Amino acid sequence: MVPYKLSVNIRFIRFVLLTLEIVHVQSAFRHDVTPSCKATDGECTFDFHINYIMSMVAYNRTSLQGFPVYSNNGTLFKRTALPEGNPSHCCGNTPLSKKEMEEILTIDGNYKFMYAINNQFPGPTIVVYENQKVKIRVYNDMANEAVTFHWHGMFQSKTPWMDGTSMISQCPILPGQMFTYKFTASPTGTHWYHSHHGAMRREGLNGAFIVLPQIKKERTDIPKVDNDVLFMTQDWVYKKSDAQAVAEQNWYMLQFSNNLNTADCLTSKFTYDSSLSTLARPYTNALINGKSKSFSNSSTENQKTVPLEMFTVKTNSSNRFRIINTGITGEYKISFDEV
Repeated sequence: MVPYKLSVNIRFIRFVLLTLEIVHVQSAFRHDVTPSCKATDGECTFDFHINYIMSMVAYNRTSLQGFPVYSNNGTLFKRTALPEGNPSHCCGNTPLSKKEMEEILTIDGNYKFMYAINNQFPGPTIVVYENQKVKIRVYNDMANEAVTFHWHGMFQSKTPWMDGTSMISQCPILPGQMFTYKFTASPTGTHWYHSHHGAMRREGLNGAFIVLPQIKKERTDIPKVDNDVLFMTQDWVYKKSDAQAVAEQNWYMLQFSNNLNTADCLTSKFTYDSSLSTLARPYTNALINGKSKSFSNSSTENQKTVPLEMFTVKTNSSNRFRIINTGITGEYKISFDEV
């Protein structure tokens, strides 16, 4: 079979680490759905360390240094500073290694201060089996913000206090604190999790939560798949924080939010069910699994160079795309071209 690249269209689309805690190991996001534990395990345990990070920054986790990333003639480099105490203020430029390319959050090619789980975005994928006990230890390593996590789609039968809604089912997890979520994974299917405190979920604090059927209880009315992958979409605002975006939305200022210093006024749009849509500039950056790029001549070289998310499929193979919209204000039309 000859592998080929699957092109995905989304219409209407057009990390310096700041923490006082230990820097935690990062593993790059993978879109393949792979069980996190064995089906026979009674409990599946995860550790979430919540901290700050910046997109388009390469980190040396040993020396605790961050290096801005930039594009030059289609190649990504990092700006490297000379050793401390050197009388020269000049900086060097070093091409990124393959490992650095995997770990850097390139997002849409813009620099943005954001949140991350284990230095990863999207957050770590949770893949467990139905009725398996799930234990997630959340460590708030941030300096200022509180946080909670909602496990979107979980029934939380007999454990409503684990639902993660701040000030409703629990008090928020304060900086320097740890909280353990423990519940039963149910029902089966494609779910996700996200921060449920303030306006943090779109700025890094979300991830996929997949519950697989128990062994020998898989569905028989649908064919088995050769590939099972995540397709997570979301809107992205790099020019401002989500706290500001939500405040502008609450005060009905979205039509002015492209640039408050000018007389520009954006036209409101409506969805198919006639409800008001906020998918207007600056809400037109969309990500697939945390990645996007621009093809506009007016964009910066960084925006045009960063990689897109790619899916490799084989001819006559069966593929499952688990599509999750983790955004706040954007709705999308998704099509698979040339299939």
